[in-house]
Amino acid sequence: MSLCTLTILPDNKTIQVPKGSVLLKAITDAGINIDSSCGGQGVCGRCRVVVVEGDYKPEPTTHLTDKEVEQGYCLACVTLVEGDMRIRIPPSVQLGKEKILAGVKGEVGYPLTVGHWEINPRTKKLHLKLPPPNLDDSISDLERVSR
Repeated sequence: MSLCTLTILPDNKTIQVPKGSVLLKAITDAGINIDSSCGGQGVCGRCRVVVVEGDYKPEPTTHLTDKEVEQGYCLACVTLVEGDMRIRIPPSVQLGKEKILAGVKGEVGYPLTVGHWEINPRTKKLHLKLPPPNLDDSISDLERVSR
């Protein structure tokens, strides 16, 4: 199994991945989160990245225009790494770092003591079960939960 070098911009992170790896998996394994609302099924079209240079094999998709394809855009979830690559993740696709937000005591969640600080996270754990997206209902999980 041969390894390929993948450089991810703007983080300027370089990793080694096996040839034939799915680009989205390589990006997430590198610790970089990007928007892929459908979970990498090729349905939502949100995981678009730009290949600056390198060898890759994208599957055809209706989510990209001919002009975008000419500019190097591809969907990370349906693109295979075939050789060394440099990619750029557009700001609209990047997901921020998650943070625990402290709130007012008793507001949401439960009080938590860290050192001599007491915080009340604005998060609450819920278990939701959603059917997987399909071609008839291809909106994101967040939109389906809201609905």
